[in-house]
Amino acid sequence: MHKNTKLLPYQRREAYRRWREGDRATDLAEYYHVSRKTLYEVFHKAKLGVFENYSSKNLRYRTLEYGLKKIRKIEVKLGKKLAKRELRLNRYNKKYPGEMVHTDSSVMPLVPGEAFTTPREYLYIFIDDYSRTLFADILPDQTSYSAAIVF
Repeated sequence: MHKNTKLLPYQRREAYRRWREGDRATDLAEYYHVSRKTLYEVFHKAKLGVFENYSSKNLRYRTLEYGLKKIRKIEVKLGKKLAKRELRLNRYNKKYPGEMVHTDSSVMPLVPGEAFTTPREYLYIFIDDYSRTLFADILPDQTSYSAAIVF
C-alpha cells in the first residue's frame, strides 16, 4: 500500500456504489476527507472495474526500451564532445619544411642607461609550421634583406 493512498480499495468500492445510488460527490468528498477531483478519478477507474491500488514502483527504468534510449542519448552527447575535441585538436600540418612560415618582427627596447641616440635593433622571429622550429635573430635594421638573412 502506498503511504499517500487517499482511499483504500473497500472505500473506493463503497464510494462508487453510493455515488451510483445517487449520493452527491461533494457529500462523499466531505465524508471520506478527499477532494472531489480524487473521487472523480476513483469513479473513472471504477467504471473500468479497477478498485485496487496501483503499484508505486516505477518499472519504466527497468525496461529494455528505456535502457536503449538512455544509451542512445549518452552516445549522442559523447559524439558531440568528441567532435568538439577533434575540432580543437585538428591542427593543420604542412607536408614539407618551409611550406608555411609564421613571422614577426619588433623593436628591441633600450637597455637601462643606454642613450636615446643609440641605433635601435630589431628582433626577427620565424616559426616553421612543419617542424615547429623557431628561428630568431637580432639585426640592426628592419628591411626585407634582413628578414631574408634570418631565415
